[in-house]
Amino acid sequence: MASWLSKKMEDPEFRRLLAQEEFIETFLYRIDDEMRKRGVTRAELASRMGCTPNSIIRIINRTKTLTAATMVDIALSLGLKLKIEWEMMEER
Repeated sequence: MASWLSKKMEDPEFRRLLAQEEFIETFLYRIDDEMRKRGVTRAELASRMGCTPNSIIRIINRTKTLTAATMVDIALSLGLKLKIEWEMMEER
């Protein structure tokens, strides 16, 4: 008997949304980790980006849409270069 998740993974729309969520969560986790390593607060990141601390909080809490442009701005504000890598998915 197939599990609930294996059945959902057959749905291309579910796989697309899952991939988006994994990408965003990985990005936010890595940014949080870099901020901690560098001792950068949310307020300082906001200042570097020219936005309000509330904007950063909304991004982190996922109540504001995170665009590729915003991801690049966040990375640059921490002295990082955002890089996207490709990897082949399993055939379905």
